Amino acid sequence: MIRTLMLFLSLTLVSPALLAQVDARMLQYPGVSQTHIVFSYAGDLWVVPKEGGTALRLSSPSGQELYPYFSPDGSQISCSADMGATRRIGATSPASTS
Repeated sequence: MIRTLMLFLSLTLVSPALLAQVDARMLQYPGVSQTHIVFSYAGDLWVVPKEGGTALRLSSPSGQELYPYFSPDGSQISCSADMGATRRIGATSPASTS
């Protein structure tokens, strides 16, 4: 009976802590401007305001987009796009984030 009670209490106290953890293993290669952070998540580019908020997907191609980087003035985001047999470098505007 005591074992059952101890097991119940330990699961009750530990479970909320485990559920509250964010699984961010796939967040990669952050780039930072004066106002935004861009990162790669699951092969797509996402951007979020520096002060926090909801991340917005910038791209969703069939390949992977990695290594995002803001231009020095923050007006462009460049990245490496892996489209199967070819790898390309492209740029996009974060205009949809304002």
